[in-house]
Amino acid sequence: GRFKGRIMGLKTEIYDAKLKQKVLVPLHDTWKVKIQSKDGKIRYALKAKTQDGRTLTRSVSKDLWDRSAAKER
Repeated sequence: GRFKGRIMGLKTEIYDAKLKQKVLVPLHDTWKVKIQSKDGKIRYALKAKTQDGRTLTRSVSKDLWDRSAAKER
């Protein structure tokens, strides 16, 4: 099924395609963004930096986005 993931207090779980597994990223390395598609739809995502400097993106529901303690950029 579809990866639902979790947001747990001070860490966020995001799938890392390079490692082909879910990773936990500290909240201080995570931020939330709104992405507007060409047709005007707003999509919600969490982004995170890995220790080696790569950026990971996770699409989330608006509810999960609102509940996330990550700062908006």
